[in-house]
Amino acid sequence: MDQLLTQLGKDLESGNISAAKQDFSRIKEQMQNGPQGPPPGAPPTSSNSGSSSSSSSSTGSTGKSEIQKLLDQLDKDLKKGDTTSAKETLKTLREDIAKMTPSSAQNSSTGSTINTYA
Repeated sequence: MDQLLTQLGKDLESGNISAAKQDFSRIKEQMQNGPQGPPPGAPPTSSNSGSSSSSSSSTGSTGKSEIQKLLDQLDKDLKKGDTTSAKETLKTLREDIAKMTPSSAQNSSTGSTINTYA
């Protein structure tokens, strides 16, 4: 996940909107599986056998909805081609993900200053 966010940041810095959109679609796929869920293409391994992938995450509903709002905003920014807004949204998204998953975050105490520029 962090690699995808880093790549998205690099694509935004270089102004490569089409690559940024591809990165974003991969990020959305991974978010649907949960931050530490199975990689795309892997069979679901969640403990419940239902098909509700959005509510089966154990990260907490408030954090999930905040992340979802940021993903929606990032989607809008990319569709408009607004790299400045997209970079700001990505920065906030990375901070929130770091708060939710401190074990997989690079260094949550430094926030998003890591890899925000190419």
